[in-house]
Amino acid sequence: MAQRRPLATAGAAHSITGGTDEHRLRRVHEVEAARRAAARELHSVCADLVAAVNGMLDGSEVLLDPPEYSAASYSDDSPNLVQINVHGRILQVMFAATAELVSTEDFRIPYILEVPSAPLTRRCWTRT
Repeated sequence: MAQRRPLATAGAAHSITGGTDEHRLRRVHEVEAARRAAARELHSVCADLVAAVNGMLDGSEVLLDPPEYSAASYSDDSPNLVQINVHGRILQVMFAATAELVSTEDFRIPYILEVPSAPLTRRCWTRT
């Protein structure tokens, strides 16, 4: 699993969230709500994909884990997983909150969730 690295300086985070403590707290709650909504939307995309593939298959079943996703399913403190299972082959989608409230480290557009990447090897693409 790839290591996450710090994404923004404290100064950058302060300039984004600036203002009073009340404003900062409100901004934290807004970002947390947006992260939970984004996690539900990501799960919904995966669920739609699974449903579409299952609709085209005869006798095979693609499974989604977790089958349902609620706001309580999201964890801000650890990586979140959505898995798609096809006959023991698993596609795992892992996503996590950025280290700072909002980051622009990897993209110019500010973002609040990240997908840690790991290098793919030739073995990942070959069948055994």
